[in-house]
Amino acid sequence: MFLGNGSYKLPDMIRRSLLTRFLRHKTTRSRGRYERDEIKPSIDIATKIADALGVSLDYLTGKTNVELDNSIIKRVVEIQSLSDEDKKHILYALDGLLQNVRTKLAFGK
Repeated sequence: MFLGNGSYKLPDMIRRSLLTRFLRHKTTRSRGRYERDEIKPSIDIATKIADALGVSLDYLTGKTNVELDNSIIKRVVEIQSLSDEDKKHILYALDGLLQNVRTKLAFGK
């Protein structure tokens, strides 16, 4: 089952499991058409698959090779809703923490 432009293909084991779970209500003929890549899942089905795997639709469809952590995305969205001053302070603190981690990694501590 290819999604999007076909540049990413789900591993067979995951594909079979997801097809069974999300397309259970489909007829055998419809399920076979998905498996043979004759039809593509609707955006609703693709969203459910992405949610089940804990990945974004962009990752699922191969538009990005970076798997984004949904808990981090939720935090970023929350930060975006803050005032500019609060965002500035949070990002300053985050930059400092990231620099500390990079330094530890560079010096093997």
